[in-house]
Amino acid sequence: MRSVSAGSAARGRILLPGWVFLSIIVLVASAAVNTGNNLLYLVVASLASFILLSFVLAAWTLRRLHVERQCPRAVYRTQPFHVFLRVENRKRLVPAIALRIEREPKRDLAGFIIQVPGNRAALVSVPEAFMERGVHTLPAYRLGSSFPFGLYKRQRRYPDRIQVTVYPRVHQTRTSGLSRLQSGRSTAQHATRDGDEYFGLREYVRGDDVRMIAWRASARMGTWMIREMARYNSRTVIFALDTRVPDPAKYDRDGFEEAVELVASLAVMLARRQFNVSIFTPEQQLSDPDLGVTEHQILEMLARAVPMRGDTVSDFDARVQTLDRHDAAVLLVAPDPERWGSRCQTTQLRILDPRELIHA
Repeated sequence: MRSVSAGSAARGRILLPGWVFLSIIVLVASAAVNTGNNLLYLVVASLASFILLSFVLAAWTLRRLHVERQCPRAVYRTQPFHVFLRVENRKRLVPAIALRIEREPKRDLAGFIIQVPGNRAALVSVPEAFMERGVHTLPAYRLGSSFPFGLYKRQRRYPDRIQVTVYPRVHQTRTSGLSRLQSGRSTAQHATRDGDEYFGLREYVRGDDVRMIAWRASARMGTWMIREMARYNSRTVIFALDTRVPDPAKYDRDGFEEAVELVASLAVMLARRQFNVSIFTPEQQLSDPDLGVTEHQILEMLARAVPMRGDTVSDFDARVQTLDRHDAAVLLVAPDPERWGSRCQTTQLRILDPRELIHA
């Protein structure tokens, strides 16, 4: 994602060394007035020229600077990413020197450019990170310069309102425990000869149909191997994410984020394995379960998942019951750690316990 900013009006302020320098000028000027010494007047004029030169050069450095910022459209929560800042100096001869890049609102140092010659550009990589999911606006940057003496600082703000979608973190997850957590009607527990989906390979046993011999695998392993086919091996998984909380202003934020990240990790992993994945929340349902969704759609939806007051959504349990079909696995996820591993009284579905699935 790329955005261009022309910058706001330049502002300046005298730095602490500048105030010390002005105090010295005042003291020397007082001595010159009291003594009438021409040499002291010459010293005062020389010191004042330093201040004037700082005003002129700092302002001239920031003239005709063109800033372009580029960053990813979407990132993961807590993971650092880089924002590329391109600063172009459109002055023909005069370089831009000692540019300090600050991010708002704390105005901490984000980068530093020693020099940008005339009609040239400099590219700076600025590290950023977001600690919360959602759609966030990148903080505005300020370009400032106190060239040449560090007495006076001139700066200009470059807002562009560029937005970044922050996805939940996706962990490496083992799904060996999903078979016993799913609704029992969804996954094939045995292989059949006339099944409709590949199940695995095994050694040939007298009486097996020779039409099911895997010739290439047999040649590679040196023994007869039979293809096993499974019947009713469902490839549809529906995640029901219960985002209801008693009070959205006071809730277990860590538990809520862990529930969202668990759904994201499992859904992304299953989508990569060509499962038909759907996500259902009190607010919305992501796609038809029979069609499945992409990894991008999963993360986009979960990035915007927010806690909802429980009394505002009364039909969630009834809608979850309609999802419990014979050809789909329904996984119920709740943010409340006290409910993990228990069975929901209204839907009779077991709430997924993240501790039963190892992820790092």
